Amino acid sequence: WQQLPDGSIILGGCRAVRPDCDRGVLDLRPTDDVQRALDQVLPALFPKIGPLQATHRWAGPMAFTRDRLPIVASWPDATGWSIAGFSGNGMSLSLIVGQLMGDLLLGRPADPRLAIFAPDRFVGVIP
Repeated sequence: WQQLPDGSIILGGCRAVRPDCDRGVLDLRPTDDVQRALDQVLPALFPKIGPLQATHRWAGPMAFTRDRLPIVASWPDATGWSIAGFSGNGMSLSLIVGQLMGDLLLGRPADPRLAIFAPDRFVGVIP
């Protein structure tokens, strides 16, 4: 969650309340069970916060990888990079991947930690 300068709060997550954790779901409509769980987060963390009213709700597909780690790969012609599949871990891992990619794009040697995000880790893996 994050509080904006105007005092409003953006809150997301709670997909774990669904039996499938929303894996493979492409529907763009919020689901009642996830929304009910989201409605309970702030009151549970801050019991004195009082009643809250959601003003906007949204949902969307997420990119999950088999091992729940993102994929970071240079394009074959070396003109760009693809970074995807943060599997719901985007906030924490995006900061790390962003820093590692920034260093690389500034001409610094590739950090060995980038190797764990290489797509070839899935070569030969049975689906």
